[in-house]
Amino acid sequence: GAAREVLLANGYAYLKDAATKVVDELRSKVPANIAASEAGAMSVYASEVPDMGGLGDGDAESAQFGDATSAVTGPHSVAPSALTSPNAAAAPAPALPKRLDPSALLGESAAALKARGAVEGATEVNVRNTRLAFEAELVGNWSRAAEFLQGRLLLDQVKCDPKEWIAYAKFCARARGRQAAAEEALRQAVQLIADGWATSPEDAVEVDTMLACLLLDRGRHEEATRVLRELHEKDIADPTANFLLGLALFLADESPKQAAALFKAAGKPYSWFSGLNNDDDVAAKLKASKDEAIDIAPYAACLEKLLDFGFP
Repeated sequence: GAAREVLLANGYAYLKDAATKVVDELRSKVPANIAASEAGAMSVYASEVPDMGGLGDGDAESAQFGDATSAVTGPHSVAPSALTSPNAAAAPAPALPKRLDPSALLGESAAALKARGAVEGATEVNVRNTRLAFEAELVGNWSRAAEFLQGRLLLDQVKCDPKEWIAYAKFCARARGRQAAAEEALRQAVQLIADGWATSPEDAVEVDTMLACLLLDRGRHEEATRVLRELHEKDIADPTANFLLGLALFLADESPKQAAALFKAAGKPYSWFSGLNNDDDVAAKLKASKDEAIDIAPYAACLEKLLDFGFP
């Protein structure tokens, strides 16, 4: 009876007031465009709520519950006859705007935080392992240093960089007894460069040069000579390629005259090779200029390169 209607009216008024406060609080925490969408949804929802003032049995009850029912009446309120008439045509309800799913926002934020944490964690591991590997190498603990460097190579930001594999190969060459690991690292760098990960053309030259030196160190002169010939043919004026190819031919005990010519050519500046197209032209010019002074700086640079590669 009357008590039930009083309870319904008061309960509805309380729920609407609480919902309004919650929406206002959410609107202050989300962007303006989302808040506008929420406000539109609430206005459509309010316009579709039926007029509860018609549920009473007289003007006295309507006056008694006027304050509660006025909160839900409006220009779009539905008359009781429209609710009870079996022949009344149902008006199509307007489409509600797509509401924001707070769980989706929370999930996205959690994913972003997790990704940021992963990047920061990987950077921390990278820096820490680099420092610890350096300290271990200083005290001669090569196995411990290798473990830290291998841990770095598992990181996504490191494992696809050819320079990192070259650096690890140099460490293995310095450690001695790790030539096989050094060659494997260089092969990995070659594959990365072939896949387009090289940052500069010099990366490919450095990998091939060190690989040739490593093959010489392991007694595989034929393979080393083939790699060095390719480098030499690309640039006959390159002092490093000339010096190392001459060294490879000397160690293999083949073509001693060509080896001697390459050793001499390694000390010449780039301008000296102007107009020369092949080794025969270089040999002829060397024969014609026997008394020229020898510059030892290019030879020192070649030896320094060998030390940088980790060879004693």
